[in-house]
Amino acid sequence: MIGILAPPLFALVQFESVWPAVVIAGVLSSTHFVVGNVILPRMQGDSLNIDPMVVLLSLAFWGAIWGVAGMFLSTPLTVIAMVICAQFEGSRWLAILLSANGTPDKLRDRKPAVGS
Repeated sequence: MIGILAPPLFALVQFESVWPAVVIAGVLSSTHFVVGNVILPRMQGDSLNIDPMVVLLSLAFWGAIWGVAGMFLSTPLTVIAMVICAQFEGSRWLAILLSANGTPDKLRDRKPAVGS
């Protein structure tokens, strides 16, 4: 919040008009919205083999249960739940729904390190 509010406040002090502060606030807010709601969930989903929509829904679910602490732990808790559900035949369907590509066993195809 400070990162979004501080630059427009400095623009109010620096410029005589209000419009530079309004433009800066709009650009920063829209950038923050796009990065937080589109780019980061997609990146998390790709790296953890979890659907980006599941990342957002788990944030809301765990946040409703445990508040801010649940929001911080939402992705790890959901990935743990997906891995556990994948181990049992009766709940494997749930792990497949949570995964991005339908194979919850693989987190990501990783290349072996050079020299190993």
